[in-house]
Amino acid sequence: MSRHDAALLALLALEGPLQRRRAAALLWPDSDARHAALNLRQRLHRLRRGAGCDVVQGDKLIALSPNVAHDLGDGNADGEVPPADELLAGLDDTGLDLFADWLGGARLRWLRERRERWVALCERHEAAGRLADALGLAMRLVDDDPSAEHAHRRVMRLHYLRGDRAAAIAAFERCRIQLLELLVQPPGAETLALVALIARSAPPALDLAAAPPVALLRPPRVVGRDLQHRAIDAALAAGRVVLLCGAAGIGKSRLMAEWTSLPAAAPAGGAIAGDRDVAYATAARWLASLRRRLGMPAGAAEADDLSGLLGESAAQATDVLRPQRLAMAARHLLEKAAAAGLWLHCIDDLHHADDASLELLLRLCAMAPDTRVRWLLSTRDGERPFVLQQWLAEQDSGRVEEVRLDALDGGAIAELLSDLALPGVVVSAWAQPLYRHAGGNPMALLETLRAACVAQGVLTPRPTLPLPVPTSVGRLVDLRLRGLGAAARRLAQLAALAGADFSLPLAARVLGVHLIDLADPWAELEAAQFTSAQGFVHDLVREACRDSVPRPVARELHAQIAAAAAEAGAPPAHVAGHWRIAGHWAAAAPAFLAAANAALHAGRRREEAELLVAAADCFDRAGLAGRRFATLCERIGSLVQYADADTLRAALAELGRLPAGAVQAALRATTCAEAQIVFGEFEAVVQAMPAAVAAAVDADDVELALLAARRQAVALVYLGRQIDAARVLEARLPALETLSSMRPRYEFLGEYGTVLERCNRRREGLEVLQRGLALALSAGDVGTAATMHVNLGVNRVYWGDAEAAVKATETGLRLRSEADGLGGLAAGFDMTLGAMCRDAGDFGQALDRLQRSLATFEADGNALWAGNAQAHLAVLWLQLGQAARAARLLGNGDEGLPPFIVARRLVARGLLERALGRPGVVVLFVQIGALCFENALHDKHLRSRHFRALRILRADWCASPQAPL
Repeated sequence: MSRHDAALLALLALEGPLQRRRAAALLWPDSDARHAALNLRQRLHRLRRGAGCDVVQGDKLIALSPNVAHDLGDGNADGEVPPADELLAGLDDTGLDLFADWLGGARLRWLRERRERWVALCERHEAAGRLADALGLAMRLVDDDPSAEHAHRRVMRLHYLRGDRAAAIAAFERCRIQLLELLVQPPGAETLALVALIARSAPPALDLAAAPPVALLRPPRVVGRDLQHRAIDAALAAGRVVLLCGAAGIGKSRLMAEWTSLPAAAPAGGAIAGDRDVAYATAARWLASLRRRLGMPAGAAEADDLSGLLGESAAQATDVLRPQRLAMAARHLLEKAAAAGLWLHCIDDLHHADDASLELLLRLCAMAPDTRVRWLLSTRDGERPFVLQQWLAEQDSGRVEEVRLDALDGGAIAELLSDLALPGVVVSAWAQPLYRHAGGNPMALLETLRAACVAQGVLTPRPTLPLPVPTSVGRLVDLRLRGLGAAARRLAQLAALAGADFSLPLAARVLGVHLIDLADPWAELEAAQFTSAQGFVHDLVREACRDSVPRPVARELHAQIAAAAAEAGAPPAHVAGHWRIAGHWAAAAPAFLAAANAALHAGRRREEAELLVAAADCFDRAGLAGRRFATLCERIGSLVQYADADTLRAALAELGRLPAGAVQAALRATTCAEAQIVFGEFEAVVQAMPAAVAAAVDADDVELALLAARRQAVALVYLGRQIDAARVLEARLPALETLSSMRPRYEFLGEYGTVLERCNRRREGLEVLQRGLALALSAGDVGTAATMHVNLGVNRVYWGDAEAAVKATETGLRLRSEADGLGGLAAGFDMTLGAMCRDAGDFGQALDRLQRSLATFEADGNALWAGNAQAHLAVLWLQLGQAARAARLLGNGDEGLPPFIVARRLVARGLLERALGRPGVVVLFVQIGALCFENALHDKHLRSRHFRALRILRADWCASPQAPL
């Protein structure tokens, strides 16, 4: 039977009559409603044809036909024994996400109901005197759930009733052993009373296992790491950044603790699971602890740029975080700490850190090595974040000391056992078995000892082989978890699922208990060395507790955690993640949108785009196609700021495949126009935008109409049709006054002012631009204000005013770099300013800016703007007489680049050929003439660099002997 047939029949057998559309949605979640309904119709037809009769009947409401028998119903009536197999065992539910969710819950219900039916049938057999039949079912119950004490008692009683006293006592022994192994507790009073009746004597007292020795939580001394200890001391003394690396559980955190306890150590920092989804999560926690250590109260530095990051200033909390100023403020804080004698900073678990925190931290690590600040960092092998890998590759030899921790050898393990001073343990007897069992991993070794304590009550002088579950740390932790009381176990599992969002108030809400009721379970977790005041004692312990929760239960718990975390003000990315795991797509999508907005606020456009994709996926799964469409449109705006051409084109193609109404089509066309302008597809934009404006006007969407008009105007300017661009924008001026929102108004004014200046209406254009600038700055939109300043600068280039061009562009770059650092759009501004400095003869500044912007584009994988920067830098090298360096920059192909960048690169190649005195300029000029805007060459207002270069090349060509007659 196919998986869809089995799934459909199980659904109807267990759920009863079902809406046809719901059945189709569960079984074909990736299809739209029409195709899913068609698939269901075909499946029912095949079932009917294969069975020779109607298996399913009904139209809108479908159900199993009355003549269909199955083994999932109530078998008690006729004495039928319910099957012991798992419900739909072996069914491949890949791609059937909604059905898989249902199946997980159905399996739990089936398991519970099957046991209840076995109990009922067992009682019927016992009442009827069929003790052998009842005993068979009772033993099934024990095999199905060995931790169920009532099932063991039923077996004991039935053996006793049959007169088999020895078997009844043996059943008790089995009960006692399994309860100790699984629950680490002896049988209850009712069971003891029953065995006393059977044996006519009291059973021996059974003691609970003692808590593991405290030395197992934190060994008193680090052993086997003398070589690494010396390497770290030497590197720190030399001013090098130290990076501890090694596998999970190998002892990185424990070794780092040797330095965090020094008087010169600042408060230890570290990333935790969940940080990766929230910009600056790791940095904010670390810097806040450092400020507290320095005695700097939250309200004492409202003007401090760290206040917004740390949430200390309500006024600054809404501002866009500015990486450059954050780094300067953080550096100032480190200098204060060093002056107070705190010069060593230890940051653990960088594999969990978010990219924004890593970039800030690594920028601080790049401080001159002669400063008093020193760094000790750690990360897991195989999980190094890309930002960290990239930074390491860029560092000079000797700047970073990587210290690797490998497994302990047999001698080190014996030394560790001696230090632990475990009562009664013979070190020589335990050392080699532990070494073979744990492979020299300290975490695995300590977990093995804890598990042995749980299993045996106390550690014996010599190990009882085999040692507990010699497969993984996770399974050792799982064995200990089963030994906790029910309340402590639930609390540990909830804490593991909640991750960074866990708190005792959240646990009280989710578990439905008073906060005071969690005191004893939490104390039990600490005594059993699962948790400490800082949370779980190790990531591996948290992961094992998390994985012990069945998937269907975990999903429901994640939904409750999401609701509680949202109410507690948890980061939107965390809340969204919980909703997504729970499968509550309609709740997850808005949370992801809020997280994307937070990423934008933090200046993290790449993370913003990724979160928008997650939001769109959740909208799609929730059946909210319109919201998905709008979200994917919004994503394009983020991608334009940083993505390479291939990524951007793929996103546009995905958007283009979506069905759209008239207004959605207008939104899509306007969204795509922004990318088409980057690609140089100006004619396509000019052709598409009038229809988009008309559709927006018909729908009374003023903002969309204004945006479409702006896109059309930009494309017209690039085509040298400034007058037409001004007319397009002027036609929309009356609508501008109807806007209630500030942002589209000042964005329109910025565009309109720029166009007016290009039309030689300089005074009028400057006034409009200044109005737009004032509105943008009053709204706190520094990024848009920066763009307006750069547009002012570029306009001054066209008017031949180099000094004013550089001044305006410098202002724009300063504003943008304060918001985003020198990455993203700021790197583009840096490149533009570098070209201006080159043309003004300031070659030193030009070289710094062009090389820096090119490195930024290459690091971001932005091939489009890297190609542009290469052309600008090549022209500079030619002006400096470095033709070989220019040739290396221009050696790459131009595939995938927009025409205006290809044109600029071809111009640079033409200038290179001219400098080398080679005739290749002939072919190049033909290519340039086809790519550049020939009609714009004669526009008296254009003063751009590559058009001037074209004139030079044209003059050379006309004077050459190869020129046609």
